[in-house]
Amino acid sequence: EPIPLTAYPLDYEAPEASSWGHIVIAALNRVAVGSSIHSESLTASSQKASLSRTDLTNSIEKNFDDGGKTDQTSLCNGEQELKKAEFDRAQEAVSIVLSAFHKQEDEELSARLCRKNVQVMDRLAKMQAHKRESIITIRDSYGSNLFVNKEADRLHSLVQNASLTTESEGGNQLSTFHPASDQVPLMTSRILLGHSHGTCYVTADQMVLVTQLIPI
Repeated sequence: EPIPLTAYPLDYEAPEASSWGHIVIAALNRVAVGSSIHSESLTASSQKASLSRTDLTNSIEKNFDDGGKTDQTSLCNGEQELKKAEFDRAQEAVSIVLSAFHKQEDEELSARLCRKNVQVMDRLAKMQAHKRESIITIRDSYGSNLFVNKEADRLHSLVQNASLTTESEGGNQLSTFHPASDQVPLMTSRILLGHSHGTCYVTADQMVLVTQLIPI
């Protein structure tokens, strides 16, 4: 199971391991065991083939002395079959190791992807935590930061003037009126509302649109 980067200290040293990977090592061991077994059987077969070749040569020479024809093909058949068997065995060994490399690569690729996903999720969690802490810090910094005090008082004054204007025009007064300490702007953005342009203020409790109507 993948683990986050925080699980690795700065002085972490990875354990020593073979660079081939356990799947490739197992395939190489399998080929080595098969080769050793084949070598033992090959030694016995070579001795037997040597005796057979000697008997075959003596038989051909005797046939030639008796006036018969020498069959060169029968002398080479044993060697060709032996070479073909060796080639097939070598081809099988290469196929086993190649397949092991493919499996090892797929396994390592999957492990890297899982590790990368854990790293990305861990980094996103830290970014989200940093954003939340920043918002809380800005929201609660009224009274300790002059710039925050200035912007909050300015927005509070705009909201208060808008409320008084609405009340004087016979409109409905704002149902919720927050103090200046709760109207610290967390984000501001320029907006275009209908034919009016202005500014959007986002606080912890409100979204205030301040616009100015310019007759066209």
